[in-house]
Amino acid sequence: MLTIKKIMKYKLWVSSTIAIVVSLIIIPIVLLFIDIPEIKEYKNVYYKTSRIRTPEGIYIKNGDPVFYDYINDVKNTGGIILLGTSETSSWMAGKNYYTLLSHDKDFNKTVFPIAGAGRLANMYFPLILNNPVPFDGLEVIYYINPTYWRKDLCGFNDVYFDRYVGFTLVQNTKDLARERGIYNDYLRLSIPQILSGLSNELGTSYKDLFVVKLNKLLKKEDTVYIKVKKQKCTSMDKYYIEEYYTPEELESERRKINLEYNVTDKYLSENVSFPEIESNSSYQYDLLTAFILLCKEYNIDCKFYLGPYNEIYCRKMNPELLDEYQTTMENIKQLLISQKVDFIDGSSLSNIPGTFIDIQHISEYGAYLTALQIKEYYEKNN
Repeated sequence: MLTIKKIMKYKLWVSSTIAIVVSLIIIPIVLLFIDIPEIKEYKNVYYKTSRIRTPEGIYIKNGDPVFYDYINDVKNTGGIILLGTSETSSWMAGKNYYTLLSHDKDFNKTVFPIAGAGRLANMYFPLILNNPVPFDGLEVIYYINPTYWRKDLCGFNDVYFDRYVGFTLVQNTKDLARERGIYNDYLRLSIPQILSGLSNELGTSYKDLFVVKLNKLLKKEDTVYIKVKKQKCTSMDKYYIEEYYTPEELESERRKINLEYNVTDKYLSENVSFPEIESNSSYQYDLLTAFILLCKEYNIDCKFYLGPYNEIYCRKMNPELLDEYQTTMENIKQLLISQKVDFIDGSSLSNIPGTFIDIQHISEYGAYLTALQIKEYYEKNN
C-alpha cells in the first residue's frame, strides 16, 4: 500500500509533484495555444434538417450563436417571436394561444414562444445588446401581464434574472447597458452573483480544456454537437381558430372553471387573496418603456399584447383593489399610446367567466379568446 511514509522514503513526492504540475498547469497552458477547429452542427445541419429548431434554454441564457441562428431563421421565414411570462409557457398541451395562431389557415404565420415565470423584458436586454443584427426587422409580440405590477414584483429580481441570463452575457453587455442607463435597474449583478459567476466561469473554462479540447485532440474529433429541440411541424393540421372547438367542446372548456369566481375549484379552495398593486412604484412602467426604446433603437418590429387581469376573482375576494387595477390598466394603455407603438388590447377578457385558472394564468378557454383577439388585430392591420 502506498503511504505518505513510503512516498517520502523513496522520494516519490518528486514524481507526484511533477505529475500534479503537468496535469493541472502545463497541459492546460499548452492546450490554450493549440487551435482545434470546431465545426458546429447547427452551422451545417441545422437548416438542412428542419425548417425551424428551438434552442434549449441554456443556449438562450448564454447568448450562444445557435440562438442567433434561430432568430435569423424565424425572421427569414416570416415567423414571429412571442415573449411572455408563465401564461405563455407550454403547459396547455398544444392549446395555448400561440399554437392556435400558428395552425390557423388565415393567420399564415408561425409563432415561436420564449417564455417562463418571471421572464420580463429585461431578460432580453443582454441578448439584444450582445448581437443586435439578427433582431433587426424581427417581428415580435410582447405579452404584458398586468399582475406583474403587484408589490412583490415591482423591483429587480435576482432569482429570475439569474435563472434566465448568463453571467458572461451580462459582463459582455454591461458597458452598453450603462450607456443606455439600464444596467443598474435591470441588469445589475450582486457581489455574490459576480463571485459565483467568476468561479463558475473559471471552473467551466478549466473543465472545457480537458473534457472538450483534450478529448478532441486525443480522439481527433472536430465536431461539436449542440442539442436542439425540433419544432413541431406547422404545415400540417391547419384549421380556422373559430372551428377548433365545437360549441359543445368550447362550453366544456369554459365549465372546467368555477364561473362565479373565474378560477378552478382547486385554486378556490386555497382561498388566495388577490395581489395588491404597488401604486407608489414606477418600476414596471420604466422597464416597459426601456424595452420599447430598445426595440425602436434596433428596429425590432414589436407589437404589444396587453393581457387581462382576473377582475372577477378580484371583485369577489378583494373588491377594494379594483380601482388600483383599473388605474394600472389605463396607465399601461396611455404609456403604449404615448410611445406610439402598436398594441392589442386584451383587457376585455378580464371580466369574462372561464378565462382564468387562478389570479394570473389564463385557461384554455382564455387562450382561445386570446388567439381570436390577436388574429382579429392582424386581419385589420395587415
